Amino acid sequence: MFRRKRAFVDNFASESLVFADKWISDGREFFKQRKDSPTILKWEPEFADISQSGDFGVTTGLWEL
Repeated sequence: MFRRKRAFVDNFASESLVFADKWISDGREFFKQRKDSPTILKWEPEFADISQSGDFGVTTGLWEL
């Protein structure tokens, strides 16, 4: 696994979800199973929010691939 991909995957929470091919997928597993690629994802959060209970959060922002 490429070093950048490994760092990206390692920073996902164990309970993370991503909106992907199957609509909602386990974040870590989804990216672990993707083929290695030399492409670079540039992303910055522009908005983040968390539930009052602290058990759900979301981030969104512009990205470039």
